[in-house]
Amino acid sequence: MLGMLFCIIGLVLIFAGIFISAAVENFIVMFVLFICGLLFVIAGILYTNLPRKKVKKHRTPYTVEYKCSKERVQFAIDVFMKENEYEPLKYNDEDVYKKGNGWWLARRFIKCTINDDNTVLIEGWISQGMGSAASTEIALTGFYGAMLKKILIGEIEELRNRISNVED
Repeated sequence: MLGMLFCIIGLVLIFAGIFISAAVENFIVMFVLFICGLLFVIAGILYTNLPRKKVKKHRTPYTVEYKCSKERVQFAIDVFMKENEYEPLKYNDEDVYKKGNGWWLARRFIKCTINDDNTVLIEGWISQGMGSAASTEIALTGFYGAMLKKILIGEIEELRNRISNVED
C-alpha cells in the first residue's frame, strides 16, 4: 500500500513538472520535479518488491483428538469456518483462516493442523493492522484485546467440540 502511494506521488510530481514547465517555461523546475518524481517511483517499486521479515509467532495452541478419517475432520473444519465467516488465507507460507480486516477490530486467525496421531493442533491469535500488512501476532492470553480474545477462545472451543464429535 505504501509502495503504491509512493508511485502515485512520483507520477503526480512527474506530470506536475511537465505541465508547470510548459506554463512557466522554467526547465529547472521541470527537471527537479521530474527527478523527485522518478525517485518516488523507484522507492515505491523497491518498497513493494522487497521481502518482508517473518512475523514472530505468538500463538495459543489447543489440541483435540478425533475418531474418524482426516478427510471428515477437514470437512468439519471447513464447514465450521464457513459458518463463522472465516476465509482461508495464505499467511507467512501457512494455510490459516482469517476473520476481520483490521479496520475496526483486530483480525482473528485460526490455524488447524491435522496430525497422524489422531490429534488436531488448533492455534489461535489476533493481529493488528489493515489489509495484508503483517503485524505482531498477539496470543490469546493477557489483558490486551480481552474481548476479542474471549470471542476467539469461544469459537476455538466450539471447533474443538465439533472435531471431537465427528464420526465416520
